This record gives sequence, structure tokens and C-alpha cells, in this order.
Amino acid sequence: MSLALSVAGSVCALILVLYARRRRVAYPPGPSGFPLIGNLFDIPTVSPWFAYHNLSRQYHSPIIRLNAAGSTLIIIDTYEVAIELLEKRSKIYSSRPKLPFAGQLMGWESIFPLKPYGERIHRRLFSEMFNPRPVQRFRGIQTTKINTFLKGLLREPHEFANGIRKLATTTLLHIAYGVSDDEYIALAEAAGDSLSQALVPGAFLVDFIPLLRLVPSWMPGAGFQKKAKAWSQLRQESHRRPFQVAKRLMGTLGDKSADSFVAHSLRYIAESDKELNVLSNGRKDQVIQDVAGAMFTGNIHQTFFMCMVLYPDVQRKAQAEIDAVTGGQRLPQFSDMDEGTLPYMTAVVMELLRWGKIAPLGLPHLLEEDDVYEGRHIPKGSLEIYPNANTYNPSRFLDSNGQLDKTIRSPDVVFGFGRRVASTLAAYNIYQLRDEKGEAILVEEKWSESGTTLQPFPFQCDIQVRRGWEDIIDSQAGGNTD
Repeated sequence: MSLALSVAGSVCALILVLYARRRRVAYPPGPSGFPLIGNLFDIPTVSPWFAYHNLSRQYHSPIIRLNAAGSTLIIIDTYEVAIELLEKRSKIYSSRPKLPFAGQLMGWESIFPLKPYGERIHRRLFSEMFNPRPVQRFRGIQTTKINTFLKGLLREPHEFANGIRKLATTTLLHIAYGVSDDEYIALAEAAGDSLSQALVPGAFLVDFIPLLRLVPSWMPGAGFQKKAKAWSQLRQESHRRPFQVAKRLMGTLGDKSADSFVAHSLRYIAESDKELNVLSNGRKDQVIQDVAGAMFTGNIHQTFFMCMVLYPDVQRKAQAEIDAVTGGQRLPQFSDMDEGTLPYMTAVVMELLRWGKIAPLGLPHLLEEDDVYEGRHIPKGSLEIYPNANTYNPSRFLDSNGQLDKTIRSPDVVFGFGRRVASTLAAYNIYQLRDEKGEAILVEEKWSESGTTLQPFPFQCDIQVRRGWEDIIDSQAGGNTD
């Protein structure tokens, strides 16, 4: 359930996966290719966002074209072009392409973010469960997980990386299925990592030559079939096993007591959605599994810690705002974020989502009919990015009065992320670690990649509980769920 890293300007490439038609006007510029295969073997699979951005600079154009064995990729490198095409012309840019490896061979085409435009059932269920009012039912779960994390930092601050990884995954697992066992954490993380690797454009030749999906796995060069089968089984297990536990919990706790997305969805379908309720029980279960499986995106919390070390002035300003609202005597609540009383803290979150985006390439969109932009022919598909700037600066989201500037488009929200980071800053200071001589151990803005996702390289920092907050963390362990 959610994708502008600083790339000499924090620009992410937008990938358009296209099927070329007869062109009436010139394509966007791009490197020449070979007959038949075009630029097939020029498609970058390592740090593609860097390569695509550099390609845009090389051709002095915000949109670039690559030809991969007859499929056309359009690289969109600026926010302005992205808004013009993906928002103002969203009617024809909102669909999804077929993804032979990740979608068809691995089976991820069943989750609604990868379904073509116009698919209603999965999106309606997600919207019904996660629109602003119903989503409040999950705030108690989030509060419990946040407080568990904050108490863990008291005991083992040096284990913050493991703590924040577990915080993100267990929160979503508990919300989705009502479980947070280690085995399900491992399944969810492994399935997500395999999907990330599968979505890299050009990583698997079958994505550009779809007929290869018919090649049997025993043939030389068909190792991708074995990998797809193993990853497909992993995907199925990561959805099926926690779903079965969620249904058992409904029987154990009572239908009305189980408090997971699965439980609420089954009740909603039975009581309020006639279109979904006429489906077979197996089909209803599958729809719910597909929507629940789409909730697991990535973990941007480690990026938050790195950012606070790199930008201490931002940390101090955010803490001052939090203290002014809470009196330094309680953790920030959801209501503080909802009511707009923490505009700078909200801007910190928004800027972090823009600056440290987990998935710079996002998911490919399919353009459903030919289009022309500034005299250039665009055949099909595309993805979204945010403004180019490589400096972390929350103030870009504020107006002259220090309030959120509603004219600036907000990055995609990561479920419950704002409350988690606000609570962390309320209770802890995050400093550079110092060596035996008292000299700061520098934290570099460096990133490791796994498929289409990014995480900071492992780093150390000095996490210290703020004065008087040890007792507050203990006393608020139960948390307020407002």
C-alpha cells in the first residue's frame, strides 16, 4: 500500500511501458538502437533512476524514449511534465500494463495496484475500509505498536534499525490480519523483496518479449521460470497463511470482536455490499487477500533517522513545535496531526516522503491511446514523481505564515507514518555518534538498493531519551488511541 530520491536533484524517472503504433509526429529524443531489439540491452537494471535522469540531461529533454524490442519506454524526468500528463490527462494515463514476469508468472497481477484502469471491486473495498472515517478504527493498533517501539529504544537504542523494521511490518500485519508473529513478518518481507526485484524494468527479458513466458523451465536460458515459480509460491504463502489465521481469530474472538482489515471486510461484504456478497466464498476471500497484500510497501523509517542526523536544525525545530503543543508532557496524538496544530511536523513528514522515496520508479502506468506532448508522440503508459531538489527542506510545503501550503501537491501518504515519527521526536534526540576521541562519526547520504526499492546504507547514530521522558514513555505505554 505505497513510491523522489535525491538524484542530482531528487528526480525519479517515470517509466511508460508502451506498445508502439504508427507514429504521426516525432518521438521524444533518445539513443539509437539496433534493428529488431532496439535498446533492449541498454535498459539499466542497476540504479535505473540515476541512469534515466542522466539520460534526460544528456538529451536536454524532460521526456526520453527507449525502444525495447518493439515496446517503447518513455522516461519523464520533471514534475511539470508528470503533472501535465498523469494528472491533467489522467483519463488516458491511469491504466496498468501487463507485466509478464511479476504479474503473470508470479501472480502479482491479482493485487489492485497492478490491475488495469476500470477495475472496481478491489479499489472499492480498499476505499471503503481506508477512507478517513473507517481508518480511525486502526488507531489503537498503531498506538500500541508505537509505544512498544519507544520502550524498545529505551532498552536497546543501538538496535533502532531492527526496531523500526519490525515497527513498520508488524503494524501493517496487525492491521491487515490481526497477527504479528515473526514467521509472518519474514514472509511479508521476503515476498515484498521478490516483488521489488521483479519490477525492475529490463531485469527479465520476458517483460519485453512476452512469448518467452511459454518457454518450459527445463530449457537452457529459462531459469527465470524457476525463479518465478519459487517467488509465486512465496507470494501465495505470504497472503494465504496470515489470512487463514485472521479467519480463525474471528471464530475464536467472536465475529464482532476481531479487529483486522480481514474481519472488517468480511463483515462489510456480508452486511453492506450486495455486489461483492453475491460472489462465491472463495472469490470473496481472494479479493480480500489481494487487497490486504497490497498494503505492504516499504520501510521509510530508517530514512527518517538518517535525515534527523543529517539535518539537526530540522529535528530541533520539529521538537520545539511538538513541545509547544503537548507541553512536553505527553506523546503527540493523531488528533494533533488531524487538526493542523503541527504544521512543521507535518511538513517534515511530507518532505521526507518526497526526498527519501522508497521506490523511485514506482509502478508503470499504461497509456491507453496515442498522445502528443509539445510536438512529441507518446504511445502508452507512465509513472509519478515529485519536484526536483536534492536538499531536504520541509519549508517547501509551508506558506509565508508557517502553515501548510495547500497549493503544493502532497506526496503519497504512508499509513500512520506521521504519528510514528512525531512520537519518536517527542521522546528522543537523534545525534551523530561520536568515537573514543569525541569526534563525530559522519553519516553519509548513501543508499543501497534491492530491486526497485531504496534504503540507507547501514549507519550508526546516538539515540538519547529526552530529559524527563523515560517516565512518560513508561506511563503512556497503554497509549491514547484518539
